[in-house]
Order: sequence, then C-alpha cells, then structure tokens
Amino acid sequence: MVTLSTVGFGDVSPDAVVLRLVSPLEALLGLGLLTASISWLLSIYPVLSRRRSLAYEINLLTDAEREIGKSVLELGAGSAEAIYSELTSRLVAVERDLGTLPVAYYFSERDERFSLPAAMPALLDLAARGVDDSLPARVRLRATMLREAIDDFVGTAAEGFHGREDGSTEELLDSYRNDHLH
Repeated sequence: MVTLSTVGFGDVSPDAVVLRLVSPLEALLGLGLLTASISWLLSIYPVLSRRRSLAYEINLLTDAEREIGKSVLELGAGSAEAIYSELTSRLVAVERDLGTLPVAYYFSERDERFSLPAAMPALLDLAARGVDDSLPARVRLRATMLREAIDDFVGTAAEGFHGREDGSTEELLDSYRNDHLH
C-alpha cells in the first residue's frame, strides 16, 4: 500500500532483488491510478454542468413565459423555431452524455432550478404545445424533434437504469423524477 500510494518507504527498503524491481513498478501503478481517478472526476464535471444548465434554461424559460404572460409560440415563428432547435440540441447532448458516462445518472440536484428531472415536465409541455396544427410547419417540425428527443432521453434512462423501456413517455419521466426524489 505504501508503494502504491507513492508515499515511499522512508527508512525501510526491501532486501529481495525481486521486491526491489517490483517496488518502482508498484509506484508507477499507484501514480497511474491517482491520475486516472483525478481524470475521471474532471471528466464528469462538464457532463453534470451541461445537464444543470439545460435544466436552468428550461426553468428560466417557463418563468419568463409566466412573468410576461406570453408563450414562446407567440414570439413569432422564427424565435419559436430557434428556441425549439436550441433545446433539442442541448437535450440530445445530455442524452449522449448519459450514454457515454452512465454514472452521471446517479448525481442528483437538491435545487430544483438545476434539476433536469424536475424540469422535464415543463419541456414536455413546451414540445406538446408546439405541435398544434395552427402553427407554421417549421415550428411544428422543431417541436416534433424536441418531443422525439425527450422520448429518446427517457427511453435511454429507462433502459439503462430501470431495466425496462415500456410505458409512455410520461410514465418513464415519472420514474426518472422519482429516482431523483422530485
């Protein structure tokens, strides 16, 4: 253990030749393990940051809609399309992060403003509002893409962490929220 932690022996050194050869190798292995641990910790931070910022943006959007009394869909087709496009891209990135680094699923947020499981119902509602036949086709297209991205996201979470992929999007989303205590 002393050699693996690269602390060294101090006044003690092995007598056997084999142990004298193995000791530096163990020190290198310990240094490698330490480096790998730090690298893993640093690699998970951007994944969690992307998830938190998406949740926060969803919450800011729904709060702004409520505050000004207007829906995203009332801003005009170009603005609505851009918002749907951005949210879809960001959700796809978070879904791919979940597939690449599954341990990120188990990190939950106490503050609901930054919690994606807590924000997903609002995102689902936004997607549902955007597929109305009275809206321009380009807005409906982007809203449909967002809805499909939500379906993929909850499907990935359900398959990877609940052992099932059956059920409606709303049911799978409830499972995701329950796992994160929201």
